[in-house]
Amino acid sequence: VNNYDIHNRFKELCLENDNPEAHYIEDILQYFIHKEKRKGLYHLRQASIGKMYLDKLQWK
Repeated sequence: VNNYDIHNRFKELCLENDNPEAHYIEDILQYFIHKEKRKGLYHLRQASIGKMYLDKLQWK
């Protein structure tokens, strides 16, 4: 197992657990790098939902 595999698995775990920062990063990758606009917008939406949840907790 190399570092790329470890990083990729960690990213997938973060996405599976709806980590808003992971969804935001995945949005950037999908939308701009892979040119997958629908996938990018999906992850942007997930990131915004997660962020609203954190705002309700008054976390900064």
